[in-house]
Amino acid sequence: MFVDRLLSAFSIRAKVLLVLVPLVMILAAVGVVSLQATGLLQSRLRLSSEVLETLSGFRDVSESMNRFLAQSSTENRDEALASLRGQGATMLSLQEVATDVGSDTRALESSESAMSAISDSMDRMWSLHNDELSIRRDVAASLTEIKQVAADLKLAAVKVRAQVRNQENSGKTMLREATRSIDTAAIMQRLSENLVNLPASAMQTPEAQQQALMIKKAMKTVKRVVATGDGGQAVANLEQAISSVVANSGLDSAFLHSLGIDLSAFAPRLRDDAIQHMIEGTHAVRALDKPLAESETLIAAVASVGQDADSIEIEINNLLRAASTENQERLVEQLTKLTRDTVAVGGVAGSLPDFPKMEEVLYLQGDAIEQNTEKLVKIAEGRQAQYAEADKTVQSIWKNLVSFASTQEHDAHRESDFARLLSAAATVSGVLVALLAGAGLMVTLRAPIERIARRMQGLATGDLQSDIVGCQRKDEIGDMARALEVFRGNAVSKLEVEARAQDDRKTADQERTDREFERAQLEKEVSSAVQTLGEALSRLARGDISQTIDRHFHPNLEQLRRDFNHSLCVLRETVSHIDENTQQIKWGTDELFKASDDLSRRTERQAASLEETAAAVEQVTATVRNSSENACETQAFVSAVKEHAEGAAIIVTDAISAMARIQDASYKISQIIGLIDTIAFQTNLLALNAGVEAARAGDAGKGFAVVAQEVRELAQRSSAAALEIRQLISESSSEVAVGSDYVGRTGEALHSIAASIVQISDRIDQIVSSSREQASSLAEINNNVNVLDQGTQQNAAMAEQTNAATKTLSDQTIELSERLAGFKLTDDRPAHRVSLAA
Repeated sequence: MFVDRLLSAFSIRAKVLLVLVPLVMILAAVGVVSLQATGLLQSRLRLSSEVLETLSGFRDVSESMNRFLAQSSTENRDEALASLRGQGATMLSLQEVATDVGSDTRALESSESAMSAISDSMDRMWSLHNDELSIRRDVAASLTEIKQVAADLKLAAVKVRAQVRNQENSGKTMLREATRSIDTAAIMQRLSENLVNLPASAMQTPEAQQQALMIKKAMKTVKRVVATGDGGQAVANLEQAISSVVANSGLDSAFLHSLGIDLSAFAPRLRDDAIQHMIEGTHAVRALDKPLAESETLIAAVASVGQDADSIEIEINNLLRAASTENQERLVEQLTKLTRDTVAVGGVAGSLPDFPKMEEVLYLQGDAIEQNTEKLVKIAEGRQAQYAEADKTVQSIWKNLVSFASTQEHDAHRESDFARLLSAAATVSGVLVALLAGAGLMVTLRAPIERIARRMQGLATGDLQSDIVGCQRKDEIGDMARALEVFRGNAVSKLEVEARAQDDRKTADQERTDREFERAQLEKEVSSAVQTLGEALSRLARGDISQTIDRHFHPNLEQLRRDFNHSLCVLRETVSHIDENTQQIKWGTDELFKASDDLSRRTERQAASLEETAAAVEQVTATVRNSSENACETQAFVSAVKEHAEGAAIIVTDAISAMARIQDASYKISQIIGLIDTIAFQTNLLALNAGVEAARAGDAGKGFAVVAQEVRELAQRSSAAALEIRQLISESSSEVAVGSDYVGRTGEALHSIAASIVQISDRIDQIVSSSREQASSLAEINNNVNVLDQGTQQNAAMAEQTNAATKTLSDQTIELSERLAGFKLTDDRPAHRVSLAA
């Protein structure tokens, strides 16, 4: 009660504020605590985000370093350094955030110092890369020198072999000329014998002329061998004499005998000279056996040097792709083989004046390549070591960041637990304060309000005498009590008013009796007016609208009469207008009927045209669909043709390789034929020598001379056959070369055809795609045309319906005109009747 009296001087608002202020303060404290906890969590989340970004950045740094190691270019280096610098900025931002949060930044500081070590490793790797590029250029220059020397050696060896072959051919030409001279001497010997033994009586006979023709043919061979000297003059005289015999001019037998003696004296000298030339040619050819063998050996040795240069180039390329000790050792093996082959070339290179310089270049460049490749291997190992060191540093930084992230996670959990505990304590405090405040409000407000409620119930039951408790209070409950007191006073006043109202009702009954009399009089006048109005309405029902009500009604009903007369006038005007409008509607209906009928016919024709169009579009759609299917089949066929063309290109490539092998085999066969020709020539020479020795032996050597002659003829036939075979091989090689060129061109043509087929395939793909799109578009057009056809048919049906509706409207217009004719207007004429014939 004391609390109630103490708080009754304050308003309910003040009481509520008094209770709510502590509660609001508790809630504010909870909010502040929550805000602080949220700030801490946001800082931790930002720090975690920075850590994750830093970890992701170091992963990018590792990937960029891998790319730089795989391909050391300026772009990859700049990318790796940019990634490293960006990661440094991220580390600084992470340190700032960690400092703001109050975390331990020693791990971050150590990671930042480690990043400078990574940058140093990148600089060393770039320096090694520049050294590697310089060494690569030196190796390429050395390799170019070696290949150039190998090419020069090959060219010089080919020239040496060509010189030896030219000398060999000169010796063989000398032997052939000697053989031809011996044969010519034998022919001259036979000619001289024929001339000496020719009788004088036979000079003019046909047999002599025939003999002269044979001798003239033989003179062609003699003239090719004997051109100067006494023999030449004798041959010229003999040719003149034979020409005279052939021309039947006749000759002196003594002159012919003299010519025969001259030829017989010249023939031995010619044979002796030929034998001497044969001996000299034989010695020259035999002297070339060793130079020929040496030139072939030189060619083989130089070819080995060229192969060594190619192998060194291959090994250098392998080493440049993967600079390893194994590849460098294989390269050293090839360089050692090059040295051995160079020494072998030196053993047979006596005819090469520039070989010492070439040999020195080969040795120097080989040593340079070996030293530079050793440096390349060391540089590659150094780059791997620098990369391993940088990667190790990155891994250590990664571990520091992961440890730092774990520490931050632990701190975040600890701070989150503290924030939850503080929030729970503030919440419990707020709940207790709210409960105490609620209890205080209940104690302060419940009892006075219950007293006011009981007094209100008493007033509701009619107790107007009891006093209202609490009117002296200064709060809202006092206001309620005072209002209730006013309500009680009003109820007392209401009872007094009801008593006065009872007297007023008695006075009103008397006044009602007077009004009933007046109403009876009014009813009589109303009845008369109703009867008059009924008659007018009856005329109106019959259609007579020409008469108005002229008799005046009671003043209360006079307005009704005026309104009826006005309505009747309006109705006359309306009927007149309806009659006129009916005529216009009838005319418009007839026109509309004609137009609807015309529209119906045109719509039917349009529907038929659209139906034909739909059928045509459907046919075009089917055609395009068939074209698309044909294009698909063509595409498959072109793909098959492309595969066949590629297979044909492979076959042509194999054919080119086979022809190259045939050319190699032809070259080897030519060498074998050359050897056979040499053997045949030497056999011929030996047979000739044997024939010479047999001639010197006299009669004892005749049998041996016959055998030697047969051997010689066999050797000549073998030489001729070898020469023919060489010509055939040469022609075959030429044809093979031409065929190889044709096959090469065929291969290029097939490749061009394959490329064209690929383009055709692409075009057919586009045609297929376009055909499918056209088919789809035509299908849509077909559907739209079908929809339009259906719409046109519906329009035709609607036109028919419009025509029927117009006909119905015309009939209804006629019916309306007939009904209007039943109205009688003021000019004593009925309304215009619409003719049914119209």
